[in-house]
Amino acid sequence: MNKKINVKKIEQQQCTTTNNRDLIPVKWANHHLLRAKLPPLTDLTGELCLPHKLIPLIYSIIVEFNNISLEQLISKMAAEEPVKIIENCVDFCRHIGVHIEDIKPRGK
Repeated sequence: MNKKINVKKIEQQQCTTTNNRDLIPVKWANHHLLRAKLPPLTDLTGELCLPHKLIPLIYSIIVEFNNISLEQLISKMAAEEPVKIIENCVDFCRHIGVHIEDIKPRGK
């Protein structure tokens, strides 16, 4: 059983992951998360579609300007379906004045 390992493919995957951590948006997001004493992200593209990652990021950005606890924000965003939670997050951001254009959860 001689399997050939595609080293180049593995290196490309590792490189993509490593480079993704160094992107400015990840650093920007992690700056806010760490200031709010919340765990950092490693991949914005993959993690922001997860409600349990998106809501703390929103909280970490607005905590200085909005008098709401993380628990209050989580309960405000609560829904049965993850798509609905993402929709609630987008609506919340619009409501506090974030310019959002043509952003919709994929399930819509």
